[in-house]
Parts: sequence; C-alpha cells; structure tokens
Amino acid sequence: ADLTLAVMEYQYIRNNIKVGHTLAFSLNRTFRYIDDLFHISEKRSEFMRITTEMYHQSLTLEQTNSGPRESSFLDLSIIVKNNGKVQTSLYNKTDDYSFSVVRYPHYQSNNPRFMGANTLHGEIVRIYRNCSSVEHFLERVRKIVKYYITIQYPKNIVFSRVYKSLNKTQTYRSNMEKEMNTQNDGERTYELKPQICPTVMRSNHERFTRSFGQLSTVHNPNSKIFCDDFSSLFTNLPHDVVREKLYFLIDTLFKNAGSEYLVVHGNYVRYDRNNASTTGRSYHKVEVKGIIDFILKNSFAYYGGQLFQQHKGIPQGNNASPQIADLTLAVMEYQYIRNNIKVGHTLAFSLNRTFRYIDDLFHISEKRSEFMRITTEMYHQSLTLEQTNSGPRESSFLDLSIIVKNNGKVQTSLYNKTDDYSFSVVRYPHYQSNNPRFMGANTLHGEIVRIYRNCSSVEHFLERVRKIVKYYITIQYPKNIVFSRVYKSLNKTQTISLKYAVP
Repeated sequence: ADLTLAVMEYQYIRNNIKVGHTLAFSLNRTFRYIDDLFHISEKRSEFMRITTEMYHQSLTLEQTNSGPRESSFLDLSIIVKNNGKVQTSLYNKTDDYSFSVVRYPHYQSNNPRFMGANTLHGEIVRIYRNCSSVEHFLERVRKIVKYYITIQYPKNIVFSRVYKSLNKTQTYRSNMEKEMNTQNDGERTYELKPQICPTVMRSNHERFTRSFGQLSTVHNPNSKIFCDDFSSLFTNLPHDVVREKLYFLIDTLFKNAGSEYLVVHGNYVRYDRNNASTTGRSYHKVEVKGIIDFILKNSFAYYGGQLFQQHKGIPQGNNASPQIADLTLAVMEYQYIRNNIKVGHTLAFSLNRTFRYIDDLFHISEKRSEFMRITTEMYHQSLTLEQTNSGPRESSFLDLSIIVKNNGKVQTSLYNKTDDYSFSVVRYPHYQSNNPRFMGANTLHGEIVRIYRNCSSVEHFLERVRKIVKYYITIQYPKNIVFSRVYKSLNKTQTISLKYAVP
C-alpha cells in the first residue's frame, strides 16, 4: 500500500516537472505515513486539487483534524500559533479514553526488570523528540514517572533511570539549554554551560572551523578575500569601553534569566533567583561587575626599579583576557546590528560570509569599501584593522588555507605556520620518549580528523595525510602502528568517505 502510493506521488511530481511546473510551494510541509497525510498551508483548495490528480480515483481522503490550526498526526500533537510558530508535543490516543490502559508490565511481572527501565529511557527520548517546548516535555515526563510508580516500580529505580536519561542524552541538554536559561517564572534555578577553560576554548575553535568549512561557493566569482587582524587588540582596549560593553552584557543576561545571582559549584555555573542555593558560591550581578573592574584595575608592570599600573588595555597573560576581549567585540557587533535593524537597514548581504575568532576577522565579497565602512562604525575608534592576506583571492585564516577559484568555488585546506619556517619543528614526541605510546596513535587519529574537516578536496586531504604519516615514521614510530592507525581512522570515521564520495 505504501509503495503503491509512493509511486503515484513520484509519477505525478515527475510528470509535472517535465512540463515545467514545480510543486515546491504547493507540496511544501506535506508528510505522509502509509495512509495518514499531513499538510499545512493557507491554500487547502490547491492541495485538494493536487491530491485528486495525484492519487487514483478509487481513493478518497477524509479530513480528521477537528480545528483548522491544530491536529494530531501519528504520535504528534501540532498547533499553529497566531505568530506563525508551530508547536509540537507528544500525542497519545489513550489519554482520550475513559478507561485506563495497561501500557507497561507490572514491576512484579515475569518480564526482566531491566526491560522496564530501558523502556522508560526510550519513552523519555520519544517525548524529547516530539515536544518543542520544555514545559510540554517536563509535563509528559512527570506523567510517565507517575505511571511507573503506580505499577509498583520503586522510586529509586525510576528516578535513577530518569536522571541518567536526562544527563546521558546530550542532544536533549543542548537543545533545551537556551530555553532553560531564559525561563523567568516560578522559583527555579537554571543550569548554564560549564565555565570557560582551555579545553572548551579548543572545542569552540573546532566548532568554528567546522562551520566555516560549509563555505563552498560565492555568488559573485569576482569576490575577494579580506583577512584582517586587530592591531594590538589587548593593549588598545580602553577600560571605560570594556566596562560599558561587559556591564551591558551582564545586565542583559541577568535580565533574560530573571535572576540576580550566579552560583558557582565546581566547574558549573547556574542562575539562582533568590540566592537560595546551599551549595557552591553565589555572586550578585553587582559582584560579577566588580570582578571585571578588579581585573582591569589590578594590572601592574615592574620596570627599571619602578612599579607601573596599566591604565589602558587588558592584561596579557591573564586567564580572563581572551574572553574579555572577545565579549567586548561581540557586544559592539550585537549593538551595531541591533541598532541598524531598528532603523530598517538589513546587514544580511553586507556581513554575509564574515567570520571573527577573537582578533582575527575574515570577510569575502566584492565590496571591500562597504565592509570597511561597516567595521569602522561597528568597532571602537581605538581599534584598527590591518589586512593580513597577501593576495586578493587567497588567504590563511586560523588553521585554514582559503582560495577563491575563478568559477566562484571556495577551496579550503589545512594551513600550518610551521610549513613556512626555514627550520624543522618538533610537533610530536619521539616514539622512544617517556610519553605513553597510545597518546601518539590517538594524536595521529585526531590530526587526520582535523585534516578532513579543513580540506575541501580529496587531493589536499591525501597530501596532508601522507605528510603526517611521513613525519611519524621519521620520529621512529613503527610502520605497522602508523598504517594500522591510519587505516582505522579512515574506516571508522565514515564522514570522511561521505565528504569525498560526491565530487
């Protein structure tokens, strides 16, 4: 039945494409699962005409939704809000029954008890996938927890399974994080991301380069690359500008969270509305501002027998300095874009294909003068940008080498500063060193993954892999270990094959 309908749909769409009629808009947001059909648009008559022509005359469609803006489809409850947003939650037919339904076996049944706990985990994952808001998600989880307790599952087993599911399902945590951070009703506390550390900074850099790698083509083949660097960013930032921008950021974050306090506990930070936490150390938002002020005021240099206090710029070498500089620039960018949106000027095209990582700025377009005008207005007058790329169509940015081809395609490959040095650089420890040998093999795997992320062509990928293999052999790693590690990396990292399979 499913395949018969699928062929009808395929033949109808194919025939209409042949005569030049596209169905992209007419059949957009249309889903079918066997004999259930879902469609959302403002043109019901057009949709009914298409389905009448598409399916055989012996088949009739019956509308099942009760209202024009809400419906249930499979295990989804769908509502279209007045603002156009679509809200989804879990739908269960048994909720409408006037009698109770035994959905899961009793704790004292003959079924293995681990199956009940695993089923609970599967249901939590299903609820998370179906619910677009955290309120509906929590409501459904509470219902299933209550049901498990009614069928005599011990509370410690149920709560332990729920806790593990919520903490081990990383996608749930990442997808709900933003919404949890901005709730402002009730007496709740809200989890935030872990504190910034070097590991997090490295992972942020990896996510940045992966998103940058999606830049594959430019609309105008005459586009040029502008790679700029903020000249002496740390030493040129005025203290009053840093305070103004970061105080604005702190006020905005606390306001959005509906809280006045931050609680630091180990490596985690959370908002606390009433400073009611009994664990960790709490800070009022005024104290957070005071920390910024303390860092700026307490930077000293000893020279020529005298002690000097730094009155301009942020201290280099301080753990917080990269984040202070980065956030200060981020607030400048946010305020500029927000102010221009208010007056009706969109920057979508002017700032399209623009990337910044701390003090390095990358932009690609055919209008450098427009980009320079925007950056002059966006950033404080004490900051100056210096162009770092040597040619208009090629540049290095972070660990990427970027070239714009004549046909408009953007080609990326791995860039390593040490390749330009006139002397050799020891990048990895010798095989006979005191470092654990498994670390060398794991590092080789990590480098292969980094090469694949940065190289847009298989030729550059293979070239870089050969280089690192040759280097490992020169530092006395046995060939069988090196080749075995390379083989495993290429076979276990399936995305490598997927990336280079399609030209």
